Amino acid sequence: MDPLPGRATDAVTHRTFRAHERMKGRDNFSRARRRGRRWSGRFLVLWAFRREEVPARAARLGPVVSRQHGGAAQRNLFKRRLREIFRQKKPPRGWDLVITAKHGIAPFPPSHREMERDYTALTARLSSGENAV
Repeated sequence: MDPLPGRATDAVTHRTFRAHERMKGRDNFSRARRRGRRWSGRFLVLWAFRREEVPARAARLGPVVSRQHGGAAQRNLFKRRLREIFRQKKPPRGWDLVITAKHGIAPFPPSHREMERDYTALTARLSSGENAV
């Protein structure tokens, strides 16, 4: 039987950036930035906060891009690339990640490959226990 028009199939649904993987609400963002660990890469700045829950639920992403980083189209492209990288390379469960673009990077946004390399290096520090900046 054909899927209903306008309805996602299971094959498509499992590859999307799901609602429970999105950080929502000012409190979650401020807690991650205030109480979490901070690492800085070449293009990205990562704040990571380990949620205390048993069992640990999925990691959540909160991309943040200020208006100082180009126009809306460039900022949206940055966030789309970041969500796609997060979807493909999920960090360990139980983490809230707030990721921002580093100030002064040019050109903006960085390429997908550059962002992916930076993201991979930063999230590897989560499991290694490396000290934050």
